[in-house]
Amino acid sequence: MTETLTPQTKIRSNTIYRIEHEITGTINVANVHDVTFEGGTLIGGYNLTGVNNGITWADQEIQATNIGVQIRSDGSKIEFYNCDLHGGNYGTWIRPASGGYVSGLLFDGCQVHSTRDDSVYVYKAHRFTFKNGLIHHSNLNWKAPETSQKVAAGDGMQLILCDRVSIEGNTIDRSHTGNKFCIIFSGSAGSNNTPKVPDNFIQINNNTFIQPIKTNQGGAGLYFGDLPSDLITEFTFNELTGDMAGIKYTCLGTFYSNGNTYRNNSIGIEVQKTEAKGKSVSDNFVNCLHKTSNNVIVEP
Repeated sequence: MTETLTPQTKIRSNTIYRIEHEITGTINVANVHDVTFEGGTLIGGYNLTGVNNGITWADQEIQATNIGVQIRSDGSKIEFYNCDLHGGNYGTWIRPASGGYVSGLLFDGCQVHSTRDDSVYVYKAHRFTFKNGLIHHSNLNWKAPETSQKVAAGDGMQLILCDRVSIEGNTIDRSHTGNKFCIIFSGSAGSNNTPKVPDNFIQINNNTFIQPIKTNQGGAGLYFGDLPSDLITEFTFNELTGDMAGIKYTCLGTFYSNGNTYRNNSIGIEVQKTEAKGKSVSDNFVNCLHKTSNNVIVEP
């Protein structure tokens, strides 16, 4: 069944909702399954509560007044295809109820940009994939030349307690504002008393990362913190540009770098803990002050 979406529409299961041109308002979604939102422009945002499964956005512009898509529900198979999310504080703010997870969260071919805080914020997602996308103009609360992280602490992407993460074929450009990171990973499942996930991984392949503007608040390209010791991060065939650390790996676990280009970094790969395992194979360090920290094994 296909219906035209309006701000007054009550969302039902097994329905495709289409925006013909442009509408304004908040679309509330609760306890439904197999729903698609497609086409047109929504000025406002979506708010998901309860338990929702099989929710898809396709070929839609979402111009946020506060949050483009807010998911405070448990659920599975939450997918975005070729969407443009912009404006407001967050493009997406995904934080299920206490004890819950979103399982099967996918962004494919999406642009998320022009947000005052994080462009993509995700807490507790199982099987998270972001591919073929573009993130830019994050953390617009930051104003030159300096703004405290107490005011402007946004990242391109912030992932907390997410597992089986795949990030592939994207550009994440933080060159327009300062503070923080292109991506920050923290508390992956298996730490902080959360259940261990069999075959857990982080895979980051074929992306372009441009660091934030360097400020006295610090920052880096990608930051890894509070991850479990048995987690392996594979970082392959990416390009990372900027004058701060390319990779700041502050946790236990294994960081494996292969075939990447680190350009103009103060240090390409910084693994801070001696107990952690860092390895660089066939990486290209261009105009980097330091290639790696001492505890990273470097192979040609």
